[in-house]
This record gives sequence, structure tokens and C-alpha cells, in this order.
Amino acid sequence: MDFDFKVIGAEEFIKSLEHLDEQTGNEVFREFAKTAAKVEADAKRNAPVARKKGHQGGTLRRSITSKTTRIGNDKFEARVGTNVFYAPYQESGTKRGIPALHYLENAFNSNLEGFKEGLLRIVRSMKL
Repeated sequence: MDFDFKVIGAEEFIKSLEHLDEQTGNEVFREFAKTAAKVEADAKRNAPVARKKGHQGGTLRRSITSKTTRIGNDKFEARVGTNVFYAPYQESGTKRGIPALHYLENAFNSNLEGFKEGLLRIVRSMKL
């Protein structure tokens, strides 16, 4: 399960990225990677851990990872997620009584403003 996002109203920002120099591209990539690592850490902290006698627990928490990819100077992707089959049920809940915990969504939301501020700081420092 991955949590992808699109920043609404980012068209102007995307246009400013079309001709990034290498240094600015590196700064944007670092901001993506830094934010993905923060979202990963927060999601791990938020993820539930089963506490049963004779059961280790924490599989979901340990499975959460982040990956940041760069394609050229102006395309970036950050993914935070897990391959644990029951992750969507813990995230979104079920009709049969598993409550929605939103461990990943909450981690994303708590880091969104910092991510936007970091990108704005980079854009403001660009010589357009």
C-alpha cells in the first residue's frame, strides 16, 4: 500500500521546475527525500502494534518504507508505504469492526505544510 499525493494548485510551481539547474534540482530532491523520511518515521510511530501473548507484533510498523526517485532535473517522486496485506484495513478500517487508524494519512498531513514551505523557500531562491 502506497500513499501518493498531488499538490493542488501546483501548476505554477511545476512550470518553474521545467528548467531547473542541477543545484536547484538537487535541493528539490533533498526536500522530497527529507519529507518522505519524516512521513515514514511518523507513520511508523502511528502504526498499530498487536500486543498478544506469544506474538512479537510490529510487523506493519517495521514494513513501512520510503523511496524517493529522481527522473532528470525536473521530475521527482516520493513514496511511503508498506507491502503488508492488512495495511489498508488498518489505515481505512473495515465494516466488520476494525476502526480506521489513518496512521499513514495522518503522517502525510502532519508533514505537508513543512514540505510546501521547503519548496517555496527553494522557489523564492531561484533566479527566474
